[in-house]
Amino acid sequence: MRAILLAASLCVGLATNSIPAIADPEQSELTPNAKWLISEFETRLADQSEAASEVLRLHAISQYPSILLNDLFNREQMTLEDRDQLIDGVRPYLDQVAAESTTGLERLVGEIGWDGLNALGPYYMEKVFEILILTNDQSFAEAAIPTLEPLARDDFINSYQFALFYDEVKYELGKPQRYGTAFKCVDGAWDFGSFENPDRVDALRAELGMDSLEDFKNGEISIYGSCPE
Repeated sequence: MRAILLAASLCVGLATNSIPAIADPEQSELTPNAKWLISEFETRLADQSEAASEVLRLHAISQYPSILLNDLFNREQMTLEDRDQLIDGVRPYLDQVAAESTTGLERLVGEIGWDGLNALGPYYMEKVFEILILTNDQSFAEAAIPTLEPLARDDFINSYQFALFYDEVKYELGKPQRYGTAFKCVDGAWDFGSFENPDRVDALRAELGMDSLEDFKNGEISIYGSCPE
């Protein structure tokens, strides 16, 4: 019960932008490390709550239109033509929230840096990653890669989604991609651009459970249809 009351008190404090005072336990009953841990908790709560709350706010802004769109896909009857026209009709809203959440995240990075965001922990960095997946600012997204890559390697964020993100960002910036997941139609052929390490593309894809690049080109890519001349 005490834990529940404490959690409720903290939530109220965060919602009102004031951190509740935590009663000091009997100091004689605490180990030195426990004292440090309590102090560290209080310091982080005071220093990071505002940034953590802002990440969640920006995440909600960026994600809700897509959630709403998926809900319509799942609950409402529509033909493929209806679906395509729905997507085209709501795209301005998707672009607007992507721009708004990106601007807010850029402002936050300017205030505390990528290291400051990373200090919030993997839970919040996963939310940051989901905001960046939707951004149209590829240069800003690229700046996040050194912070995100270790999290993907340690499975704090989805490694497959990170591979798609990495390739898309690099490809759109005209730089070599890594896994061969980004492509577009150029002069009647599917163009993959260049690769960081062409000899290791298939090995890197295999690490993520993907088939070879050649099999992908000959198989899965066919779902996109023919590339017009």
